[in-house]
Amino acid sequence: MIDAAIPATCTEGGKSAGAHCGVCQAVIIPQTATSAAGHKYGDGTVEIEATCSSSGSKKFTCSVCEHTYSEKYSLPTYTATEIYNQSVKYVGEIITRDKGGNELALGTGFVISEDGRVVTNYHVIDGAYSAKITIDGKTYDIGKVLAYDADIDLAVLTVNAKDMPYARVCKNAVSAGETVYAIGSSRGLTNTYSQGIVTYAARELDGITYVQHDASITHGNSGGPLINSYGEVIGINTWGVDDSQNLNFAVFAGELDELKFGAPISMSEFYDRSRSTFNKLRDYIIENGDYDSEYNIYSIGLASATSSDGTTTYENMAFYYVEEDFITIDMLIDDGDYWAYFEIDDSLSGEYGWCYFDLYDNEMLGTLNASTFTSSTLLSYDEHNISNTATRDSVRELASSMISDICDWMEVSFEDIGIMPKDLGFDMYA
Repeated sequence: MIDAAIPATCTEGGKSAGAHCGVCQAVIIPQTATSAAGHKYGDGTVEIEATCSSSGSKKFTCSVCEHTYSEKYSLPTYTATEIYNQSVKYVGEIITRDKGGNELALGTGFVISEDGRVVTNYHVIDGAYSAKITIDGKTYDIGKVLAYDADIDLAVLTVNAKDMPYARVCKNAVSAGETVYAIGSSRGLTNTYSQGIVTYAARELDGITYVQHDASITHGNSGGPLINSYGEVIGINTWGVDDSQNLNFAVFAGELDELKFGAPISMSEFYDRSRSTFNKLRDYIIENGDYDSEYNIYSIGLASATSSDGTTTYENMAFYYVEEDFITIDMLIDDGDYWAYFEIDDSLSGEYGWCYFDLYDNEMLGTLNASTFTSSTLLSYDEHNISNTATRDSVRELASSMISDICDWMEVSFEDIGIMPKDLGFDMYA
């Protein structure tokens, strides 16, 4: 008779097949014991990611009996060469262009997900109409902007790609003395690599946390990663102090959590949204106004009106002075018989110089506080050439009225540009 084999399991032994006599039971082929097969575990799956400062956990499952167990693991550290070889696969050079297709800025970005999310500095893409990133020899169009914050100086972009190598990001606390590595397109020299240490772990400036370090960076490194010995990105290189001994700053990676993600927008949409009020207005005047080569200025009529009796004309204009890079918003009565304006530059400080002059050679100028100015505000003045007190008071009242009219007209004149008086600091006209 046949003695059936008893298969071994992962944990218990078995027996081989045998035979014995069906009459006398004498053993013809003896069964022999077989050892337990033992569990067959694969590489395991990560339950808790290990970081530079904390161990992780992996779960292992037997492919035969599905027995499981977990064990802790720690991240390996890498040599400088190993980290370089990893990072060149996910770090790239970003080149941005303006609306006319001219090169605008050069910086660095790095991929943080296999579906092509890219982190860089906000200032790298500020004012850009289009952008490309070149990673490991391949060039990609920046498709969408997912999130940005000018104050934190961070932006998250996308490229149309899949299965991309990407960086691991660590948002745990950093320690002074850690070895760090910087890689980026320094002065357009792609994949320039440097090594240093953290010189101050969490430097807070204007409410933003930076990792201060001495790994060498320069123009073009903006938006590139600061990497620790575990191959993790712990910061985004943003700026350095000129003429210093490598006094450099990377936005702490934890600040990425402060970004607000909304509906993705194209680079052209970002261009329209992100331009400063001054730049929007300047571009509008240049694109739609008339150029006077003699005085190197652009001018544009924004609005006009005529009094009900037809005796008086009013005109609202804007002038951009190219060499000085400032704009005046003007009110003219009767083709300039009476003229008042205030002057703004890209600081948009809310403290604007104003001026009035007329056909009687009366002139007055002073400083306008936009945040408190209303239709009933009587402007203060710093200088004038009017000796008669009554005339001076009359001119002052007229200048205030004309600038108040400018604010009223701005609500209509600038509608197409997306600018309101409050964008220039006129809070009472919000």
